[in-house]
Amino acid sequence: MLTDIARSPIAETVRGLSAERRSGDLQVRSGRMVKIAFFDHGRLVFAASNLRRDRLGEALVADGRITQQDFDRVSALMRADRGRRFGEALVQAGVMDRYEVGTAVARQVRRLALSLFDLTDGAALFEERACSIPLEYMISLSVHRLLYDGIRGMKDQDLLLKGLGYLDRGVVLAEIPPFPYEPKGRSTEELEILDLAQRRVTLRRLGWAEGGLTFPRLRAVYALLAAGILREADTVSAPQPVVQTETGMFLLSALQNRPDPSLREAIRREVQQELQHSARLDRDAWLKLARAAP
Repeated sequence: MLTDIARSPIAETVRGLSAERRSGDLQVRSGRMVKIAFFDHGRLVFAASNLRRDRLGEALVADGRITQQDFDRVSALMRADRGRRFGEALVQAGVMDRYEVGTAVARQVRRLALSLFDLTDGAALFEERACSIPLEYMISLSVHRLLYDGIRGMKDQDLLLKGLGYLDRGVVLAEIPPFPYEPKGRSTEELEILDLAQRRVTLRRLGWAEGGLTFPRLRAVYALLAAGILREADTVSAPQPVVQTETGMFLLSALQNRPDPSLREAIRREVQQELQHSARLDRDAWLKLARAAP
């Protein structure tokens, strides 16, 4: 599958791969830059780049998480053992523990994935195959949250409109968002959109401000729709991305040695959301039974 990024935003590619539960490598090229997002049954579990500044070690030094001396010492360990990963060498050198490495890797993968949304030209090629990332190195990343944050950073209006599609179709606020989303602290325009979407409303109306359609409002609408906070009102919704709890850690949380309190809290939130959702279900409609059925 080959996509021209100038004709279709990367958000649509990521959303489609997750919704279709695909496994494989999404290779994105723009000039000499190459970045790869790895998917496992619709979950984005890792990302890599050929840019030096995007490597884990260089990023940790730039962020002040490790010193240049630490970096040099870990690099020497890697030269002595070519098969060793940088994260493993960090632990062996005593620079970071496994929990710290997990959070650093998760942060870096998310940063790399978000950087794909900045691209306005290039090509994205997906090669379908079993995910090549070992389970112990997969990270737990919410595709819905990634779409929300990535689209909010888009700067190309033409690409954004291509992602939104037909503006006169109706949408409504989703009953339960697919990731923890709090309106508190959001922009005024986003709060206005959420308020209007309490009832069926068109995308065009949501993107409209005094004087016509505005880019900031359209961008907020696209982010909310792609992230599942808004849903289609008039048609059966297309398959949605995999709902994944984002723990900021490896998928095998804390490498079996250290409990991850954020994961426990995320599970509690997810259970609470499911309870709230089930409490509002129309039992007859859910079971697809007529009300007169015995």
